[in-house]
Amino acid sequence: MANTLPALSTLPKPLCQAFQLAETTIAKALPLAYDDASHQVYCLNTNKPSVNSTELPFNTVIKQVRHHSVQNSSFWQQMQLLFSASLTAQIQNFSNSYPAINEITDLGIPTFIDSVQSETLTASMASFCPGQEIEIPVNQTVGKQLIKQLAKHLAHCHQNNTINQTKASPESWQARVNTSLSQQIKEGVIETIKAEQLQGKWGLIMPDLRWDQFLTDGQNLTYLIDLDALVQGPVALEWVLLEYLLTPEQAQGFISEYKKWHEPPIISAVRTIYRHLLFNLNVLGAKNRQGWVSETQHPHYFN
Repeated sequence: MANTLPALSTLPKPLCQAFQLAETTIAKALPLAYDDASHQVYCLNTNKPSVNSTELPFNTVIKQVRHHSVQNSSFWQQMQLLFSASLTAQIQNFSNSYPAINEITDLGIPTFIDSVQSETLTASMASFCPGQEIEIPVNQTVGKQLIKQLAKHLAHCHQNNTINQTKASPESWQARVNTSLSQQIKEGVIETIKAEQLQGKWGLIMPDLRWDQFLTDGQNLTYLIDLDALVQGPVALEWVLLEYLLTPEQAQGFISEYKKWHEPPIISAVRTIYRHLLFNLNVLGAKNRQGWVSETQHPHYFN
């Protein structure tokens, strides 16, 4: 963990005021998962806001944006370049996207409650979801059932072309990718990308897909709790990312289940391009580009 905060303490006054909560509201501030985490997360019980007890069940989560981290985040800089998606704009759309996503997945989705935005404060409020975080690394903790549920969830998302639309489109994608990879093109690492190389279906994807965005009850995937970066984009991009998240056995189970719900993309023509793109997005914190794109270090699981 990147930092340690008191288990229970008074919710910061600006958040109390923004969400019209009593200034004596007690909350649990969760440790930051990463030093550059986009949010500070607080869990609380709005029915008994002033009760200072670790036995009190939570019913609400407040996620406060850490503006300095977001402004310096290579991920959100690239999300703006590639998808015209900013974290503040995504939060503004939560009232639409949360219920819409709930309609297309079997997984639980938090109930969106409210959001606030000002020059100094951006935060969202949603229902608390019980469950266990999936530990990283996941090779021994993610079983066949979770793989099947992930495959079905993503297959349903990949068939949706309406939720979280941005200015990005298949027509503008070539120019956006070439801009993101301009330094690698200049250095001769890859060639200028042609439009026909990037042809493929678009759907609802998570360019930052990670296991820790889900909760489990120990046997099943139960909730998707991080919807910040859901956008319309090339389905193949998420499939390339999956090769970093799955073991060979998991990949076989994933594609077998996915085919029951949707036709998998062919990623061989775009794998190298999208691996470079994902490195620029810094989705998993890799520091060495050559190692990141290497088939030796990261084998090819899909066609």
